Amino acid sequence: MAVEPGFTAAKGFDMFKRHFSAALQKSMNLSLFLVWAAMGCSLDYTLNYEHDSETTTQTENDTGTLSSDTTTQTENDTGTLSATTSDSAFDTDCPLQETTLFYESFEDIGESGTGKNKISGWVVFGHPDYVHLEDESGGQFTTAWGTQVLSLYTSEVFSQTHFETTSARFDEKFTENTTYTLSFNAGRRSNEAAPTSAYLVGLWAKNDSTGVETHLDSVSGVVSGSDMSESNILVFKTGSNHANLGERIAIRLSKMDEASNRTVILYDNVRLTASCDQ
Repeated sequence: MAVEPGFTAAKGFDMFKRHFSAALQKSMNLSLFLVWAAMGCSLDYTLNYEHDSETTTQTENDTGTLSSDTTTQTENDTGTLSATTSDSAFDTDCPLQETTLFYESFEDIGESGTGKNKISGWVVFGHPDYVHLEDESGGQFTTAWGTQVLSLYTSEVFSQTHFETTSARFDEKFTENTTYTLSFNAGRRSNEAAPTSAYLVGLWAKNDSTGVETHLDSVSGVVSGSDMSESNILVFKTGSNHANLGERIAIRLSKMDEASNRTVILYDNVRLTASCDQ
């Protein structure tokens, strides 16, 4: 028996349904035809139902309701499938989106204290007289973040000057699986004889119970401009089992001795953000 070109099993099944439907309408009463039609629609729904198994695993419970880890499907009175999505638990202390934990542009603080605590919320390591807040009205620099900057200096006697946050100013703790990004701008006075000035910025972990401090990471470099446009970032990840989890985060701004090149370093726009790695 010859087969028509392009004839397929699907076409054959469609032809069979058409002829069989006509025969049923002629030879059977209306109620039997409706039963057959309903069975055919049910079969088509079963054959045409598709589900993406790569994104959702479905299981059938004792009541015949389809459910999954993230989406539950139920059939309402009209036979339509509806879905509701449940909130997934995310038990973590790190922020889901990048969040600013700390920001300082040195605008709302002053040199109201004395000695190493001359600037509230910060502590000086080195000579207190080598740490100052300077205003751009002096004509030696410009800044896009207000008018004030922090200036640090060193000498032959005090070869290192550090300026660090205290718990009164910043009391956040290191959390697991978190990426910390420390950014800042730096510059130099325009009247300095040397063409560049060096900076050093670091993240430290402070155990306030034992007094132990741990240097975690730092970035260093030199700047040549006096418009505070030069910047850098430090990125630090804690992972899941870092030894300093739960300890206080400290930000340290430093000026290191440059021997014959002892210039002032200026800091502004200091920001620390955190985001979750999971």
